[in-house]
Amino acid sequence: PSSSPMVNLGAGRGPGGVGMYSEGTVFVTEQTGGRASPLVLTEWDLASGKEVPHTTLPLQPGVTMANLPVGLVIVGFGSGTPTGHDGTFLLVGPTLKIRAKTPIKSFGGIVQAIASDNALTAVVFTEYTPDGANEVTRTLAATWDSNGKPVAQRALDPIGQHIDRGAPLVVDSAVVTEGTLYVLHHANGATHLLHLAPDLQQLGDRVLARGHFVAVRLRVWRDQLIADVGKESFTVSLDLESVEPMPAGPQRPPVLARPSHDRVFMQDVQAELASDPDGKKMNNWVAWD
Repeated sequence: PSSSPMVNLGAGRGPGGVGMYSEGTVFVTEQTGGRASPLVLTEWDLASGKEVPHTTLPLQPGVTMANLPVGLVIVGFGSGTPTGHDGTFLLVGPTLKIRAKTPIKSFGGIVQAIASDNALTAVVFTEYTPDGANEVTRTLAATWDSNGKPVAQRALDPIGQHIDRGAPLVVDSAVVTEGTLYVLHHANGATHLLHLAPDLQQLGDRVLARGHFVAVRLRVWRDQLIADVGKESFTVSLDLESVEPMPAGPQRPPVLARPSHDRVFMQDVQAELASDPDGKKMNNWVAWD
C-alpha cells in the first residue's frame, strides 16, 4: 500500500549481552533508494550518532537479525527470489563482511528464534505453505557450525500435527549452549522443552506444562535454563532431569510479537521497531520498556 521502504533494526548485543559487536551499536537495513533499490545494511554508533560502515545485502526487505558470538546473523528471502521459496542465511563478520551465505529450505518468512554459542548457530522458523494456511504449516529448525556451514534441518512437529495458530508469532523460544540446542515447543497439548544435538537428533524431551498454546521465553542463566511458559516459570538443568517451578513466575511475562516488529535489547531495556501502512504512507515507530 505504500512506496516507502521497510526498515529493520538490530542491536549490538542480544539477550544475555553476548555478541561479536559491542553494546551501543545498532544495525539498520533499508532500501535507501526506494522499493526498487538494493537492501543496504548500515552500522550505527549510538554514542556518537554516526554511521560506521555499510554494505549491500543479497536479500529482500523484512529480514531478521541477531548479533551473536559467531557474528551478525541475518535471515530472509534472497533478492530476486519469489517470497515463499527458499530463504537465505547470512553470517556477517567484522567490518560487515559476509562470511557465509546458504539457502534455508521451506522457509516461510517468519523466524521464531535465532540463537548461537561459539560452536553452533540455530534458526527456528515456520514452514512455507503455498496457500499460506497456518493449519498446514510446521515449525522447522536448522543449524550451522561456527563458520556458517549447514549442519542439519528438520521439522519439530510430530508427524500428523500441524502448527498452532499463534506459533508464527512465537519469539525467544530457543537457546544454544555448550554446542547444543534447546527449544520450547507446543505439541500434543503440552509445552515441551526439547534438547537437540547439532544434527538435530533428540537428546531429551521434558514436558513443562499441559494445556493450550501460550507465549514462551527461554534463556540461559548460569549453568541452567529458565523457561517462562505463560504465567509460569521453571528452572531446568541442562540435562532436563531437574525441573523446579519458580513461585514468583516470570518477572516480565512472555508475549507474542508481531512479525513486523524488530526487537532490540540493551542491558535491561527492550525496544521494538514496527512499520504500519497508513494509506499511501508507512509509519515507522519505536516502543520501549
